[in-house]
Amino acid sequence: LRRLRLPVPALPVPAAGASTPGLVVQMWANSAGQYGPRISSLPSSMVWTDSANLSQVNMTFAPGLTKVRVAVQLYDSLGSQVRGTSHAITFRMCRASKASCEEGRALSAAVAATMDAGTGLARAEIDEAECVIGSDFVEMRASCTSCKAMAAVGARRMVQCACGAGQARIGSRSRGTWQCTQCA
Repeated sequence: LRRLRLPVPALPVPAAGASTPGLVVQMWANSAGQYGPRISSLPSSMVWTDSANLSQVNMTFAPGLTKVRVAVQLYDSLGSQVRGTSHAITFRMCRASKASCEEGRALSAAVAATMDAGTGLARAEIDEAECVIGSDFVEMRASCTSCKAMAAVGARRMVQCACGAGQARIGSRSRGTWQCTQCA
């Protein structure tokens, strides 16, 4: 594979008070797919990824005992992965419903992660999560909190709550939630 560097035409320096020319974009050493080096449009979708086994397809965890490891990638409207950005992604564990999931209603604290410029992944670990009494599933939500004018960019994923062998459920009636504890 041979790498070529094409010369960028010199732009004239404007006189005082004149308008400035547009930005010159560097197009070199990227794997952004269809666009060529370091070019993609704004994020339009977010996808859970199984990269490096960070999240399994059928994710199960023991709330209160195990961490939930998650990762997402951003994609533009043509399906190219958005890389080289520092967008902030917020992860929350929520009740499995269409209701909003603000801080007071969330089943875990919000965890913020920044997109890795090289891999295009945002990774997080959530511990201290709870599950809803009467349900064995919660919803993991991710949202791009720094994507301007892209408030709808987000992703949801169902996660199963299950205590393993030698573990028991303990509930909190006031919150309507449960966690696992290790049996003695």
